[in-house]
Amino acid sequence: MNFTHPEILYGLLAVLIPLIVHLFNFRRYKKFYFSNVALLKDISFETKKQSRLKHLIVMILRMLAIAALVIAFAGPNFNKETKTLKSEQNIIGIYLDNSFSMEAGDRNGRLFDHAVAAAREIIKQSARDARFVVLSNTGNIPLRPFNKDEALSNVDNLTISASHKTTASILYDFIRLKSKHPDYGLNAYIFSDFQKSSLNILDFPADSLINWKFVLLPHQDTRNILIDSCWIEDPLVLPGKITNLFVRLKNISPQAYEKAALKLFINGQNKSISTVDLQANSQKTVKMQFNAGDYGWKSAYLEIEDYPITFDDQLYFSFFVDKKINVLAINPTENDKYLKAFYSSDSVFNLKQQNYKSIDYQQLNDNQLIILNGISEISSGLISQIKTFTENGGKLMIFPPEDDNLEDINKLLKQFNSGSISGPTETETRVKGIKLINSIFSNAIDKIPGNADLPVVYKKFSLKNNYTNKLETVIDLLNGDAFLVKKEFGNGIVFLTTVPLSPNFSNLSTHPLFIPLMYGVAIDGKGSQTLFYTIGEDKEIAVEISDPLTVNQDLVFDLKKSGEEQGFIPLQHLSGNELIVSIPEDMIDAGIYQLNRLGKLYAQLALNYNRKESVMEFFTATSLETELKVSSLKYYQIVNLQNGSQQEIINSLENESQLWLVFIIFALSFLLAEIVVLRFW
Repeated sequence: MNFTHPEILYGLLAVLIPLIVHLFNFRRYKKFYFSNVALLKDISFETKKQSRLKHLIVMILRMLAIAALVIAFAGPNFNKETKTLKSEQNIIGIYLDNSFSMEAGDRNGRLFDHAVAAAREIIKQSARDARFVVLSNTGNIPLRPFNKDEALSNVDNLTISASHKTTASILYDFIRLKSKHPDYGLNAYIFSDFQKSSLNILDFPADSLINWKFVLLPHQDTRNILIDSCWIEDPLVLPGKITNLFVRLKNISPQAYEKAALKLFINGQNKSISTVDLQANSQKTVKMQFNAGDYGWKSAYLEIEDYPITFDDQLYFSFFVDKKINVLAINPTENDKYLKAFYSSDSVFNLKQQNYKSIDYQQLNDNQLIILNGISEISSGLISQIKTFTENGGKLMIFPPEDDNLEDINKLLKQFNSGSISGPTETETRVKGIKLINSIFSNAIDKIPGNADLPVVYKKFSLKNNYTNKLETVIDLLNGDAFLVKKEFGNGIVFLTTVPLSPNFSNLSTHPLFIPLMYGVAIDGKGSQTLFYTIGEDKEIAVEISDPLTVNQDLVFDLKKSGEEQGFIPLQHLSGNELIVSIPEDMIDAGIYQLNRLGKLYAQLALNYNRKESVMEFFTATSLETELKVSSLKYYQIVNLQNGSQQEIINSLENESQLWLVFIIFALSFLLAEIVVLRFW
């Protein structure tokens, strides 16, 4: 037998009081002399031996009554698991699940509030010298024993957090604590709603030294709709253009939602609203449109109303509206009239043309697209610079020269593993097929009629290609040869045509196809902008830095949440032209953060809470018992905090099994027996 308050057992010394009273206050018999023995007939006969037996029984009953009362107040319990521990001293471990799913509840309060109240009760009802360990998902409480007051303070200071931990990781924390204090027993209380996404029995450690108490807080309402993600398919968002935003919504509920209002806010203004019907346990992608507005960074968020789980009802994202698309054309002469005619017609583009003999190498990286237009002489320095430009995300368009001097251009193609060209050969043909699903044409051409007038080719170069080059043919000819190929290289893209822009080779430069081709090449990209990041998953974020920074400069960048005055300096380091920023999970909230250096804005990062907590699937007491049976835990107990009063739950957790009440009954029974003996004996 074990006791919740063993210090009260010192009260057993009180059983000596009846013993002392009875030893020193026994009734003494005196002699009386009567002249007439007939008077003795009215006196009850009682022998001296019977009197002593009676008083001995009364003394024992009183001692037993006092002993039963003391034991009852000491909190007796039968705990077989605790008996296996080596020491009578125990540490009480308490884990409070403060993840977002614990926000749910009913009119009586949140699940988290119920867990805090129960944990406080355990601490308050424990012995005065008991030691406690308090754990949560945030991990900001030291893994060491506390006294009562410290434990209560730690419990009271806990709040709902975006941090997420698996049940297995919590068990390992308690086992690590036990290894630091091997002479103490450990009773570990796990207060959680036991969401299925966080509990994997296969990850549980093997343990036979800890008494595990799994306290289940069941959900009354498991409805939830959430904004899962959003994306913009266009690689570039341009000023004043209508942009399509795609939003994925999920209904993780056994019931349908009708006319749920989805709102889009950009820079604090409501730009779009859409009503959505969601079937039970389904998802839907919603298309929303907005005007990109002026040049610069944009802070945005999506919002939908839902209850009781609200942390996933907002999704923050940020995007950059490009002021201009810088295009550099390197020509055999100063200018090319065809390129000038197209790119000068749209204010989105900023075209610069240079002679291949007077290239400004320092400004190459300022462009989004570089066009090598019919250059036969390409220096090794230019090849190296262009390769670096493309690897870092730039786009390269290559038009071959008009003559057969192909040595330098093939050296360039070799750097990109893009085969080689030979020729030219005179062969009249025409364009046959255009891959419209390619991102170059997907936003410009919907359908090509069967009798469409496509470009005609008079002379062309032959492309030597094999499967190792991984070239994608975007436009092909009637004879099966490639007209335009595309290859992704590093973070950039290389485009190659098999004809120059000269009208001696084809009519491409004057054909209507030239417009969507050159526009698509300029805005094409390997992917759209990264609109947001996830706290806890994206632990490091790479931000491209346009300034020529070096490690010798002051590279202190700070992160500041939009709308707040104070920011913080995250861990950071420079890798090439990218700044790698570490995101501290425990000290950051969802929102838009500005990355600054010396007062200059370099990027806006949208950080959102992890959606793992959004899946409203939980273990019941029965299913949790089934799972734990196959685990490697030896001693465990499952208690449903929804059943019974809080005090009954505490008694059950302490394994008292109402044993104190039995001793109270014993004490009353002994006192009643004493009354019967004194009254009727």
